[in-house]
Amino acid sequence: MNRTARAEGIALDPVYTGRAVAGLIAAVADGDITPGRRTVFLHTGGLPGLFGHSGALEATAADLASRSVTHTH
Repeated sequence: MNRTARAEGIALDPVYTGRAVAGLIAAVADGDITPGRRTVFLHTGGLPGLFGHSGALEATAADLASRSVTHTH
């Protein structure tokens, strides 16, 4: 969830779409999906699923906030 939120700005729920993307990432790491092959991940929602997992949502938000750096001069 965190990786996808940081890299793509896409919010995933921890039950379905979060696990599906984790499987997609694992398939790339294992070499089952290789560069040059077209791969489609269809994200059909997931935001309502976040309401039942407020802890996961808060952890993702905290992670994103900690990585955001504001420079002042």
